[in-house]
Amino acid sequence: LHALLQGRLSVLGFMYTYCRDPVGCPLAYRIMVATRDALMKDTALSAQSQLISLSFDPTNDTPEQMRMYGHGQADPARVRWRFLTTASVPRLLPLLEGLGQDVSVETDARGKPTRTLNHLLKVFLIDPQLWVREIYSVATLDVAALVNDVRTVALEGALKLKEISYIHAEGYPAGEMKHGPNALIDEKLPVVVVNTRDEGNPASELRYEKTHSNIVEVKARDG
Repeated sequence: LHALLQGRLSVLGFMYTYCRDPVGCPLAYRIMVATRDALMKDTALSAQSQLISLSFDPTNDTPEQMRMYGHGQADPARVRWRFLTTASVPRLLPLLEGLGQDVSVETDARGKPTRTLNHLLKVFLIDPQLWVREIYSVATLDVAALVNDVRTVALEGALKLKEISYIHAEGYPAGEMKHGPNALIDEKLPVVVVNTRDEGNPASELRYEKTHSNIVEVKARDG
């Protein structure tokens, strides 16, 4: 999981495919869809972000089951969304413990375990350095707030420059460079651009080319 999380802003939620709790996994799924749709409107931000749905129940939720659950949502041409499961419960437990996600198996009147998993809905915002930056519950899970938090973390590079160099810095999505920032560029203004791409991904390649065109404009202004 560390390898998947590293280098991207990740919105991660635990779930299981047969959950029927209206304020549980189905709600998390709807929030993920809405978050994906909101991120798609910002090409620079969507290129840095990903969604991860990770199953509580590796016994039932096999890789094939997770693919079916995704219903084609895992389309990298939009926003990367991975539907994952672990190889076994012992492999899952350290992840749950590390993120503080409680889950228990509900029992029937005779004390026998049922297929219902009791858990509190949590969605985690994890930065590219694997730090958990925010944990959302049912009470605080709002798409607009979540996307705003993703954007805030994405632009923190400017804050780090301020902290280290004591020089004023501002972070902007590349798509907004033409709406004011370009007018400020001259030979005295350093400009740092982060431009990544997933080779073979048409949407990523397109974002890369558009951001590269912004770099050309910066150079044209001697930036």
